[in-house]
Amino acid sequence: MKKAVNEVVAAVACAASLSCGGGRGPAGPTTTPLTSGWPAGTTISVRSGETLEPVPGAVVIVAGQRSQCDEQGRLRLDSGAATGALVDVVHPRFLDRQTFVLPDQTDLLLWPRSSPSGLDEAFTREIVYTATIDLEQGLLGQRALRRWPGATAQVRPRGALAATPELVALVEEAAGIVNTALGSAAFHVGTAPGAAVEFAIELRPEDPYCDSGDVYAFVRHNSGLAVITGGEVVVCEEIDYFRRPPASDDLRRYFLGMMVHELGHAFGLNHTTSPGDVMYRGGHWHRWASAGPRPSAREELVMRLMTQRRAGTRFPDDDRLTVGATARFSEVILN
Repeated sequence: MKKAVNEVVAAVACAASLSCGGGRGPAGPTTTPLTSGWPAGTTISVRSGETLEPVPGAVVIVAGQRSQCDEQGRLRLDSGAATGALVDVVHPRFLDRQTFVLPDQTDLLLWPRSSPSGLDEAFTREIVYTATIDLEQGLLGQRALRRWPGATAQVRPRGALAATPELVALVEEAAGIVNTALGSAAFHVGTAPGAAVEFAIELRPEDPYCDSGDVYAFVRHNSGLAVITGGEVVVCEEIDYFRRPPASDDLRRYFLGMMVHELGHAFGLNHTTSPGDVMYRGGHWHRWASAGPRPSAREELVMRLMTQRRAGTRFPDDDRLTVGATARFSEVILN
């Protein structure tokens, strides 16, 4: 088993102008026509983020005014609510959602408490909202959801890895596996200049992090307010390690599994405590070398649900503090 460690290398945060939440009480109802926000008569729909089916009976509290969705998961506002007014959505089958009024956010998607995929509240807290160092200490749910803006990040092979077509092909295969799990293109492998989000990937056994215990790879995120702006994936092995016989097939599957796992971190996933997950924090040598890497059904669901949320969302489902603050930091996730 390889021990996973998560270390925040540097963090500097400046929280300013938090326009949503943070000490401000709910806005009262208004009868004045609004030029932004949700005017009176606005129809709000509430749906499952998993199935996209309506959620009948969901309770929606907008600026202190409580309403309940009809059988189609919809409700019509009697009073208008200004942009930034607080919104709560409650239903026993879903995590309580805490958000705020935005003019273009009238279709509210909820995160399931449990799912036939195996997802439950504890798994959500673990894989989305818990850093590895906190996971090892039993401090769950302390980390904000991390993701990048837009749809696709570029993965750029460098150095000896870029000069080895077999490994580049495995990186492309790993990106394809993650994209298939998500149901859309999260990653593409390329060298185009000016990519909005890019992860360099290379073999760098001399890196100091590769000497910090039993480490086979690590991911560094460059982030701002939990918005991933790029980073790197570093493999702690010499190129000759992946060329040695007779275990070339096993090594190939191992490298592929490692890439899927590390791209999961690049996407924003944390470690899990279940060996059935591709993001399991323990050693994957035997599983990857024998069975190959595939995200579990619940990991696939989590990835899709994450794309429905803003970076900075807090457990259980609170995105009120994701606007108006700035932060810059680098985070390293080992293994």
